[in-house]
Amino acid sequence: MHKAVIFDDEYIVVEGLRQMVDWNGLGIQLAGTANDGCSALELVRDVRPDLILTDIRMPGMDGLKLIELAAKEVQNASFIVFSGFNEFEYVKRAIQLGVADYLEKPFTIEHINQALTKVLGHISKREEMEVLRSDWEGNRKALVERALLNLLLNNESCPNAWSELHELEHTGVIYATVLAFRADHFTIHASEEAVIQFQMGKDRLAVMLHRTMPGEDYWAQHAQYYRDQDYPIGQGEIAIQPADLFISLETARYALKQAEEVGWTGLCTYKAKARDKNESKGKEAIEKALAYIHLNGMRDLSLAEVAEHVGLNAAYLSVLFKDSAGESFIKYLTRLRMEKAKWLLQRGLKVADVSERVGYHTYRHFSEVFKKYTGVLPGQYKEDPKNTDINPKNDALTEPE
Repeated sequence: MHKAVIFDDEYIVVEGLRQMVDWNGLGIQLAGTANDGCSALELVRDVRPDLILTDIRMPGMDGLKLIELAAKEVQNASFIVFSGFNEFEYVKRAIQLGVADYLEKPFTIEHINQALTKVLGHISKREEMEVLRSDWEGNRKALVERALLNLLLNNESCPNAWSELHELEHTGVIYATVLAFRADHFTIHASEEAVIQFQMGKDRLAVMLHRTMPGEDYWAQHAQYYRDQDYPIGQGEIAIQPADLFISLETARYALKQAEEVGWTGLCTYKAKARDKNESKGKEAIEKALAYIHLNGMRDLSLAEVAEHVGLNAAYLSVLFKDSAGESFIKYLTRLRMEKAKWLLQRGLKVADVSERVGYHTYRHFSEVFKKYTGVLPGQYKEDPKNTDINPKNDALTEPE
């Protein structure tokens, strides 16, 4: 039951509200009354009410000052203010203080009941949110793990799971990397990430969620730590789409197998031995993959789609691509998009239009990637004179694909 207090220096108002409002029926305990501001503040400190009904003008301390002080004492308290003076400045200040409702005297019981019902609705919603927030904090890891399992076990048949994962992490854009190992206990040396561990067959998996794209320096910093472990570890590709996460899983498990076979312990960056395959076939596949990426890279494009196009296993293509191109599929695609974005910005296109034309659905994601690539935001790059003052000879060059 919610607690309420009434503050007014008019006896008839206090008694009228006490006797004529069905407090119990509304689920409210009337915890006390006061007829001056100082006594009212003491009562607030004593009973810590959920709801405060107060007049604006009272002896000792006016209602507005009382609201300001009471709000500091009981942060979630709601206020209904009433006054016999229809003065704009009072109303304006009351609104600034965040009162839930303002009633002008004389008011009827119907008016006060309507105000109470409205405020109770707000309180109820706030309490529901607090419960949800509490449940969220307690169950967040389980919810994230469930979303990851949906993605890993069902591959692309659960498209909503990736969106769910984004919402759970409150980051907008999430990158993920899968590590595979056989040890019973494994400590991730990366406090800044959310890490989920679970079992899949004989392998134990750890999915590391990154708020930003990890760079080469990130893995270099952690490599020595993993190299000191006495068991093999396999690392998958960094994932930015559902299909990529599944590929990261497959790559990590394959890398683990390779690490065990050669007896190498440490952070396995997993390079498939392209020379063990038909080199001419591999070269042909990479050329075909590059052509496909250049043709389709400005829309949603996953490594799985490219692998299907060239007729190779995605995990194998991932490593073959890095060996041949000198960088991962994701980094290559990002560089391709960013160079195209720079070219478009130099020609005066709006940032939002450029974002869409290079395959990014949200301005925020595009801006984040662009700044990481160039060191400046798209708008800053566009406004820089040295980027907008295009040489006619350069302008005749072919548009980046």
